[in-house]
Amino acid sequence: MSTAADTPDAEGTAGAQAPQDGLGLGRVASRSWGYRVADVDALLLPLLGSGPGDDEPDDSVLPEPETLRTATFRRQRGGYIPAEVDAAIDRLEDRAAAAHARRRQAEDGPQAWDDRMDRRLEQIYGRLRRPSGHRFRAPSSASTRGYSARQVDELCETVLTEIDRQQAPDADMIRRAVFDPAYGQDVYEENQVDAFLDALVDLVLILD
Repeated sequence: MSTAADTPDAEGTAGAQAPQDGLGLGRVASRSWGYRVADVDALLLPLLGSGPGDDEPDDSVLPEPETLRTATFRRQRGGYIPAEVDAAIDRLEDRAAAAHARRRQAEDGPQAWDDRMDRRLEQIYGRLRRPSGHRFRAPSSASTRGYSARQVDELCETVLTEIDRQQAPDADMIRRAVFDPAYGQDVYEENQVDAFLDALVDLVLILD
């Protein structure tokens, strides 16, 4: 999921640019903070083009889904509306995941692809089936910040329930998940949780 960096853009309104026809994204009010225009344009314009109506990228130019999901932007007064940027990137991520799956399936062949997906599903399902408090490792030190294990487990339980009901988990729910920072006991290591959720979103998008 795309996010704003913590540090505001020093250019402020002086760095604002005219809206790009190829993106068609709205701007926040001139004194409000949005995503920095130059950062968003640098990521999206090469994919969407700059001409009116040219908003359907060729699948061959799409990056890996994770590249889109983890994109971050500095803040700028009068910048792009974050919700609109996030929605546009989510749509591109969905397309990138489908395009990536098609390429891998063509390279591997149908049987090898199915076997690969079965193994990934088994790994993810096995992790989800672990008991609460034991799904992920704790940080190496009690003083190291991690994610609230309770909140991560709640998300895992929701996903597990949907899978057990033979329903596809909501990719947007997983992408938008936010966990409180925590220390000490009942904490999961951030990197391991993030990597798992990335893999889970990729699998959901591929199998959708």
